[in-house]
Amino acid sequence: SRKEYPGFISSQNLGAFYLHNGMDLSNGKTRSAVRDSIRLFQEALRYKTDAAISFSALGCAYMELALYAHEEYCEAESAYRKALSIEETWKRWYNLGAIRNHFGDFKEAAACFHKALLLCADADEETRDAIYMSYAFCVAQYDKKTACQLFRKVLLDSFTENNAMDLFKLAYYCDAYNLALEILRILLKTTRWALNLPELIM
Repeated sequence: SRKEYPGFISSQNLGAFYLHNGMDLSNGKTRSAVRDSIRLFQEALRYKTDAAISFSALGCAYMELALYAHEEYCEAESAYRKALSIEETWKRWYNLGAIRNHFGDFKEAAACFHKALLLCADADEETRDAIYMSYAFCVAQYDKKTACQLFRKVLLDSFTENNAMDLFKLAYYCDAYNLALEILRILLKTTRWALNLPELIM
């Protein structure tokens, strides 16, 4: 309860403030704010060692720093795994999948994205589609046949102009030329895409 963990609450909230205000890592000042948020989340965890929200926030902060320092991904992964061991959410599974994808572990990344898909019923349609495409992309790295089936499902269920280019390139990458042509025919019906055809096939 709030009365039991006043130190936890203040550290967690102040850490969230620093993280929110340090998301633009284009300069040293904001990177410093993210590092301050990490210190505060770690402090919160000393008050409450099983706080999934603090582990998750810690993972988010490390991922922000990882844009500039590769080794921070390892810290982010550790934090997300601890958060997931306490409470599973689709965002945590998705972020862990993104980390494993970064390290080239596509099978585990796909497994993480799939778990995110199973838990993301409360997310909007665009977010669910993005998670699905991340899942399909990772599967494509080790099982092109299955990936083609996944891409065809997108084509049938949630094809939009926004995901069209990614879908076309992934189908082509998987040697699914008939599927790629099918997507291309749909795109060519739209003047905007027809004018940018060279960009599609580069």
